[in-house]
Amino acid sequence: MAFGRNRSKDEPADEAGAPEATERELPVENAADADPEGPFDIEDFDDPAAAEAGRLDLGSVLLPMPASAQLQVELTETGIPSAVWVVTPNGRFTVAAYAAPKTGGLWREVASELADSLRKDGAAVSIQDGRWGREVVGTATGVVRFIGVDGYRWMIRCVVNSSAENIDALTAEAREALVDTVIRRGDTPLPVRTPLPVQLPEPMASQLREAAAGQGAPGEQMIVPDAGGEEAGPPDASAPPERRSASGSAMQQLRSTGG
Repeated sequence: MAFGRNRSKDEPADEAGAPEATERELPVENAADADPEGPFDIEDFDDPAAAEAGRLDLGSVLLPMPASAQLQVELTETGIPSAVWVVTPNGRFTVAAYAAPKTGGLWREVASELADSLRKDGAAVSIQDGRWGREVVGTATGVVRFIGVDGYRWMIRCVVNSSAENIDALTAEAREALVDTVIRRGDTPLPVRTPLPVQLPEPMASQLREAAAGQGAPGEQMIVPDAGGEEAGPPDASAPPERRSASGSAMQQLRSTGG
């Protein structure tokens, strides 16, 4: 892999018109001797095909799958995938990417909004230090943890949704996935906070279309085969679909614990 990158003077400025960042470096004293830790940008790889190896390609997010995990896909009213949840015995988590300025710092702003949203809805809220900085934890009948990572022109928001008994184990699974996640931002200028598109691999998309035609209406959640190709039963229909905005649906995530 090649880590640390320079942009030429001919490259366009970012969405917010901020000054160009000249280089991104690993936060270690000797990056050449260190084992790099993600999340990564696809341009960190000399060969983009190497980024796809061993990861589920969801278009904007290339995600390593925990063992025995399944996928829960949320569809818009038009039947387009809006979010993909990784479901494990401990609960579920989702990794979404958003357009962000080159200068970073978007997650700090989003985290504050998420915390305010949870407090207004009566949840107990705490701000905790995590692997990549501050994390927002909301507790009611279940627990939701928001993990954010600022990258180069992108921001990750990972939502970890579980019961109080399993939230620590699920958080460990989500962090392990995040540390090896790759973001495919693309060069298209986008307004800050625009969700980067979710795209399912074609075999999985075909199976989802067949399942939707036979058992579900647009806007519902559906389980698709896991990495091992095994079929799973239908999800809990009481779990509401997520509105995939960078700072929205904090309490909605908390209420969906157990779905």
